[in-house]
Amino acid sequence: NRPIVSMKIALAVFCFWVSSLCLGQQTAADYEISGTVVDANSGVPLSQSDVTVTPAATRTGGQTQTTHEGGHFHFEHLPAGKYALCAARQGYLPQCFNQHDDFSTAIVVGPGVDSEPLVFRLEHSARVIGTITDPNRDPISNAMVYLIRKGVARSGPGRMNQKSTNDLGKLKFTVAPGDYYLAVSAQPWFAQIIPQQPQNSLSSSTSSEFDVAYPVSFYPSGTQPEEASAIHLEPGAEVSADMMLTAVPAAHLFVDRPSGSNLNSGNISMPTPWGFTIPIGSRTWHRDEGIEISGVAPGHYQMNLFWFDGNQGHSFSKEVTVSGNTTIDGSIQNGAPVTAIVEWPVPHPPSGQVLALHNNHQTLFAQQQETGQFVFKPGVPAGKYERMMASD
Repeated sequence: NRPIVSMKIALAVFCFWVSSLCLGQQTAADYEISGTVVDANSGVPLSQSDVTVTPAATRTGGQTQTTHEGGHFHFEHLPAGKYALCAARQGYLPQCFNQHDDFSTAIVVGPGVDSEPLVFRLEHSARVIGTITDPNRDPISNAMVYLIRKGVARSGPGRMNQKSTNDLGKLKFTVAPGDYYLAVSAQPWFAQIIPQQPQNSLSSSTSSEFDVAYPVSFYPSGTQPEEASAIHLEPGAEVSADMMLTAVPAAHLFVDRPSGSNLNSGNISMPTPWGFTIPIGSRTWHRDEGIEISGVAPGHYQMNLFWFDGNQGHSFSKEVTVSGNTTIDGSIQNGAPVTAIVEWPVPHPPSGQVLALHNNHQTLFAQQQETGQFVFKPGVPAGKYERMMASD
């Protein structure tokens, strides 16, 4: 009988091992996340809220529930881990738990972790609406409107939303409550459909009634960032921000090609104190001596130039003040060639990187070469620079 007894003991041990394994798996996936969705201001429970829980690392493969009367949600049989808990409801911003700007609080479940019911305070959205017109009260369509919010949870740039006006000149943003600045960049309608011609020289002048441009405008009626007034948005508020744009004679910028290079293109944008630049809807023409940028209203801008020297691409930015037709030297003055090597804390450094040197006057860019080096040509002027790295 001993073989039979041994077999019974082995079978009992096997069953115990299987049951323990199954029990362990069940225990590992037997955690829960529950709570109530409420209005962040009134504390009233919110039904018809879509609540989603996903693994925080992937934000995929989650579960979604819709709250009923009482605003309750209850996710069961979750494996131990860290989760993102997000909610959405009509009239409210889609947001994650305790979200501020791009930051939110993850929910952790597992052994020894207290899993008390949560209170998910859902913040009302706010809206900015308005109409962009010209002095004749005609709507300006296809105007690019930028709504800029400074960061709350960080000291750097916050968030910039952008939309174009419709054929009636209407704009509408649905955003989080906070303080915002609004900027508009547009072209007169006839400048969009009537081809502008390059002037080809600083002395020539078209003096055409169609050779005009809209200055970048800031709410309520300024043409400089310093003249902008903040739009304060309370939860659930709707603020009207109508603006009128007035065309002015356009300037032409003649950019001379750097010696021995192929100046390929250029554009301009308006810097702001909020960490963003506003693109200008100008046009670029190729000339024997370089390029011409037309359709520019007088103002202070950041000019970005791009050229090739052999097989190497180069670009840099410089600040320019435009008061009329202007010739601009596209070369970097008094510079010396600089080669940079970046030490990476990983065994296999990434490729396709761009190194930028920035100060208050200009920004220089160098693409990563096959050797891993960054070569600034024709050179870098003397001065102090901040270093920034980005992917190509």
